[in-house]
Amino acid sequence: MKKIFCAVAIFMMSQTMQAQYDDANSHIGISGGYSYMNILTDNFKVTPLGGFNVGFSTRGMFYDYFDLVYGMEFFQTSVAMEGYRLGSGKNEQLVFMNKGVQMHLLCSYRAISDHLNFDFGPVFQLNDKLTAKDSQQEYILEGTPLKAIDVADVSKFNVLLGAGVTGGSLHVRASLFYQYGLTNFFSKLNKTEPVSNAGYNLKGNLSLLTAKVIFYL
Repeated sequence: MKKIFCAVAIFMMSQTMQAQYDDANSHIGISGGYSYMNILTDNFKVTPLGGFNVGFSTRGMFYDYFDLVYGMEFFQTSVAMEGYRLGSGKNEQLVFMNKGVQMHLLCSYRAISDHLNFDFGPVFQLNDKLTAKDSQQEYILEGTPLKAIDVADVSKFNVLLGAGVTGGSLHVRASLFYQYGLTNFFSKLNKTEPVSNAGYNLKGNLSLLTAKVIFYL
């Protein structure tokens, strides 16, 4: 995963710098903010938790009132699921962490030039495993025979569709962006031995809300 992240970072940075060189109306943005992740599923009791995101992007004129925005963000966020330690019978919140990188290519409607945009488009995500705390790896997930460690190997590539709003000044803007997963986040889990032996066909869609501040150079 680290090699993939590095390769993607180099590619996106080269493309961003090229766009800045070719188009005087393009602006490089550096961003950071808060990510709120949920998994929409009927298989587990999931509680959304927060995390952070950092990244960079290029925003430039595309056609008439539309801009084109593309870039990359690194993220780390978490969710909680109900589970219990074998023999205890007492439910606890098991915290699972997920981290990775997102690449987005967005069309952006310029409602107020240099001040207010409505963004929408696809987001492509490369993520690591869904990892529980070391002390909770052997806990049983509520309503299933599965352990926390059994649901770690989620799909590494996911496609999401996003929409949001970006507003502020020419050089500093705030963004609120919602993303819904079009692919099954648990697809790869269905091919693992613990899940297939339990007779499950897991299905879950990512739901992400990000709030960030963007500084345009």
